[in-house]
Amino acid sequence: MSKLTNASLVAVLTAALTGAAIASPPADVKGSRDHPLFPKRMAGYSISLFQLQEFGSYEFRTRPPQTIDGRHTRITYYLGDPQRHPGGIAIKRNYENALKAAGGVVLHSDDNVSVMKVTHKGVETWAEVQASNSYAGRVMSAIVAAGIRSSRIDAVGHGQDRPVGDNRTEEGRASNRRVEIVKR
Repeated sequence: MSKLTNASLVAVLTAALTGAAIASPPADVKGSRDHPLFPKRMAGYSISLFQLQEFGSYEFRTRPPQTIDGRHTRITYYLGDPQRHPGGIAIKRNYENALKAAGGVVLHSDDNVSVMKVTHKGVETWAEVQASNSYAGRVMSAIVAAGIRSSRIDAVGHGQDRPVGDNRTEEGRASNRRVEIVKR
């Protein structure tokens, strides 16, 4: 069941924390901007994907999952120099602390994702932060290094969320180390 809010909905702020070493981060994709809740970006990151949907639904990874309807913004950050990677926990805590400073609460946090919520001037805003230095991010970096614009690519690491093989066997684990490329 979905919950309707008069909300600005921040679905996923993903830090794609891999890449070929680049002296400075590439320019943000055209028309992109940081979300007002998180105005201070960590050094070395650029926006590689920015999607704004005036109305949409998103299933947040809380326990149990909650679907929220509203304005939907998706921002993917790209780290130009992986040697400067502060670590996934540091990134998630940075966002959690920023939202707490704005009066928000952390609804769910684990190794993969943090789900947070803040209400300001009657507008409820949800945020899901996924910090990933996943295999998917490394593949994305290789594709970008080969000349494809990062704005055309979306790397999503599902980790243990979507196995296709049994992780109790080497063969199953090998089948789970995969990349799926979907043309949209």
